[in-house]
Order: sequence, then C-alpha cells, then structure tokens
Amino acid sequence: MDFQEIMAFNAPYNQKNFDALIEKIKLYQVVPYVGAGMSMLFNGIYPLWGGFLNTTFKKFGDSLEKEKFDKLNYEDKADFLYDDMGKISFADNLKKTFGQNHLDKDVSEFIDKSIYLLPVIFEKGLVITTNYDKVIEKVYGLYNNLLLSVAHPGHFEALNGALRDNELLLFKIHGDIGEPIDSIILTKAQYESAYNNSQLIDTLRQIYTSKSMLFLGCSLEKDRPISLLCEVSKSGMNNYAIIECANESKRKKRVDLENEYYTQAILYPEGKHECVKIILEHISEIINPDKFKNIKNRCYDNTDLNRELPDEWFVSQNKIQIENLGNRYLPDLNIQISEKNIFNAMGRNEEFHKRFINKADKILVALKELKITSIENNIDNIHGIIDNFQVNSIDNIKVDEIIENLNYISEILDNKIKENKTKLDNDSNLNSNSLRDEIYKLNQNQTIIDEYIRYMNSNEIKAVNNPFILLDGQG
Repeated sequence: MDFQEIMAFNAPYNQKNFDALIEKIKLYQVVPYVGAGMSMLFNGIYPLWGGFLNTTFKKFGDSLEKEKFDKLNYEDKADFLYDDMGKISFADNLKKTFGQNHLDKDVSEFIDKSIYLLPVIFEKGLVITTNYDKVIEKVYGLYNNLLLSVAHPGHFEALNGALRDNELLLFKIHGDIGEPIDSIILTKAQYESAYNNSQLIDTLRQIYTSKSMLFLGCSLEKDRPISLLCEVSKSGMNNYAIIECANESKRKKRVDLENEYYTQAILYPEGKHECVKIILEHISEIINPDKFKNIKNRCYDNTDLNRELPDEWFVSQNKIQIENLGNRYLPDLNIQISEKNIFNAMGRNEEFHKRFINKADKILVALKELKITSIENNIDNIHGIIDNFQVNSIDNIKVDEIIENLNYISEILDNKIKENKTKLDNDSNLNSNSLRDEIYKLNQNQTIIDEYIRYMNSNEIKAVNNPFILLDGQG
C-alpha cells in the first residue's frame, strides 16, 4: 500500500486525523507512547509479553499445570512463574530474552524499521514506553547528535524536566531490562505497589492531561496505564493512534477509540504493519525534511546523519563525471545508488552472496517454524530457487517465481489469521491468549514476507539480474 491508499482505507477520518496530528507535533504537544509492536524488529527476537510468558512456562513449568496456567491473565501468569522459578531465575530468563545483546547489529539492519524514524520526528521532549528492552535507546544512539536520557519509576524529577523544559527523555513506565530485579514491574504485587504510588499516578496524570499521546505499536487493551488514561480523559483531550483494523470493523474501532480513549485513529488494514513505516515517513518528511532526506539518501554505514553535502555539490560533480565519460555515459546503466550493497551485488562477490543467503535463511526458517502443511511445497520451491542460484555464473535470480510462491503463502496466512480471529470472537474460548499469540506470529510472518518481496524488487537484486560488466583497473 502507499500513503494515499492508507488514507483512503478510513476516509475521510485518516487524513483528518493525520493533519491534526501533524499540527500538534509541530507545537511539541505530542508524546509518543511506544508499545511492544515497535520492538518487533527481527524474526525470533523480542516476543510479545504473552508469548514470553507462554514460552517461559513451556521451558521451565510443570506440564501438569498447563491447563491452569493457560486460564490465567498476564499478571497472574507472571506471578505464577515468578513464584515457581524464583525471582533470580525469572529475572535471568527475562534479561536473556530482552537483553541488549540482541541489538548488536549494523545500522543497516535498523534503517528500514519503523522505529528508526522516531528520532527524526521527536528530537526533543518526552518519549514513554511500557517496554523493558533497549530498542528505543539503540535507535536514538544511532543518531550522533541526540543524547537520550532514560528514567523509570522513582526518577520523577527528570520526568518533570522533560515536560517542563522539553528535554529529551525516555521514561520507562514499567522499568528497564538492565535492572530486572529492582526496576521492572511485572507481577500483580509489583503492579499494585506501583499503581498505588501517588507520585507515579500524579505524574502519569500530568502527562496525560498536558500532552496528547501518539500510540505506536500498541493494541490499546486496557492495561494499568491505559486504564488510567481512560479515567483522566475528558472533553477537549485528543490522543492519536496508528493502529490496525479489520475492514469490516473500521467504524466500530474508530468510534470506540474516540468514545473510550479520547483517541483519534489512523487505521490501516489488519496485518499490514508496513503501513506504520509509510505513515511515519510522511510525518518525518513534513516535520524534519532535511534529516528525513538525509536518511533516504545515506549509505548504510555509521556516518553522522546530520553531515550532508549541499545539492549543488552533487549536481556539479555529476556534471563533471558525465562530461568525462562522454559517449560511455548511458542513463539506464549509470543508475543513482547510495548503498554499497548494490556494488557488491553487481560484482556478485562473497559479501553479496552472504547477505543474499542470510536473508533467504531468515524467511525460510520463519515460515518453516509455522508448521503449516499447505505452504511446505512453496517453501521448498523457494529454497530450491535459492539453492540453485550460482553466484559465480551469469544465471539470474528467479525473482518472479519467488514472489509468486510468497504471494500464495501470504494468502494462506491471511486465511489462518481470519480463522483464528473468528475463534477469538467466541468468549467461551479458554485459549484466547494462545490464539492472540498465534495471530501475532502469523502477522509477523506477513511482515517478513512483505520485507522480503521488497528486497526481491530492490535495486540490489536488479543489479544482480541486469547484464552489467565491471571493468577493474586503469581506464
């Protein structure tokens, strides 16, 4: 989908709410409220909270108590595991799952993610999250001119400074993975203690009533902080959300969010999470056009995002080089490129081949783990195409065949999601948490498929398949 198609999905409200959000961001009246969905960067890394609890029980729990465990809500599940494992073992597993080591990747691995745009839009002021992980800190750290301070419950002075003086601050409402025993709020007792703390409640009230929230990666289920938001909301307050919705439920979703949460939504089709990035790109281009342009044009390295040569320099240098090339200059051949990956692809070198195989492995492993019989042949087809591609030959990558198989798989996953949502609508179903986790996993794989199709259509793959000849040495 493109931006206009997203706006049309919930017309006229999407465009109306988008325009209102832009005006508030310009006035520094918006605080991004970042949920777990924005931390889902890489396949198999950082599960949703429900997925983490279920996986932890599967690994450490007693199978005879599974039926009892499955009926519990998230807070009670955390209590169950906390008591059963002991606080140190539970904290160790939490840190292993959500630890910063999972983020030790090159900047090129982050640049195509939605959350990478957060520092472009919000260079100043408060950012709040219920997430324990270090994703937001990592992303802000990739921008050399931004220093993000971090606070969690107990650091109320820093929070007040961010609200009062518009200082850049990340406030982690439920604690930080760096201090899993002392700072993290996860059990019912810890929630009760935290949300009976008058300082925390007063501070959240102050945030909610003085700023507009922009919910990103949030399902907007009524957990403790969202319930407090609903309590303090009153006429005249406006929050915003970028959130998915089934086509047939648009009106109900929109009205419920406005009436219960005082939240105006920019809705996108269910499962199409790539829409979040498209929307954030348009916000970035309006709010911070210079930095956004720099991101779009920069190479995938660790250079300063704010160090940009003027357009006139590129025009001048390009003109000189074209004149020097004379008749050897062909516009179709001399494409504008900014990624070193395209050069590697043109040369079909070892670095390209490693990147190509790694990307294929990630999607094939993710799809295999779904264990859906009806897509196994398609997975095998894709694996065969990848396996038969010889990097040292002149053979092309069979892009159309790969995409055809992926589109079929995507259609199967869409049907699975719809089936599970139908089951979820049955209130008597005791496996609602498992169904939600399954729906999330399917949606996550849809996103992986979309990303891989974009890769197959990228200039990098086009450079492999086009008949370039590289001449090395003196001209």
